[in-house]
Amino acid sequence: MKKKLYLGFIILTFIAGELFAQESVEVEKAKNTIALSLGSSVNYERALNNYFSLLAEASYTFYFIGDEWAAAVKGRWYPWGKTFFLELGLGYGNTLGYLASAAGFVTFFLSFGQVNLNKYADMRIRGFLIGPALGWKIDIGKANGFVLPINLGIDFTIGSPNKESLFIDFVPYLKIGLGYSF
Repeated sequence: MKKKLYLGFIILTFIAGELFAQESVEVEKAKNTIALSLGSSVNYERALNNYFSLLAEASYTFYFIGDEWAAAVKGRWYPWGKTFFLELGLGYGNTLGYLASAAGFVTFFLSFGQVNLNKYADMRIRGFLIGPALGWKIDIGKANGFVLPINLGIDFTIGSPNKESLFIDFVPYLKIGLGYSF
């Protein structure tokens, strides 16, 4: 009787193969994401693998003393292959950033309001943009559906407001949006 039980157990083991009580099913990560942020940006992200992706973005950032138009190609690195990422973007920026805005306001206040602030609108920096950032792309509900991208970064624009001198200005930003991965 014991031999029949052992033989039956061996046969069932070969037939069943690998069965586990709690089998973990790995969901394949979506390759594409389209997102629209409240910081007024539209982007398309293409995952190369679980750790790296490429991103194309067009954005408009507005704050109380300046603004920025930008178009950039970005690379994202997901160190743990999940939601947290580090990003570096290169592109074109048209910026009235903090430094130019601060120069205009300081001149305005030192002159006791005698200087027209509109002349500092011509201090827009147009040129090469470098944008480091960090953020999270959080799945809402099930994986590979809606995502909540949160992005905190700073855009540095290197260019010239008057074609005579080189100037660097910056715009920090916080973008919170809604996207869809497919």
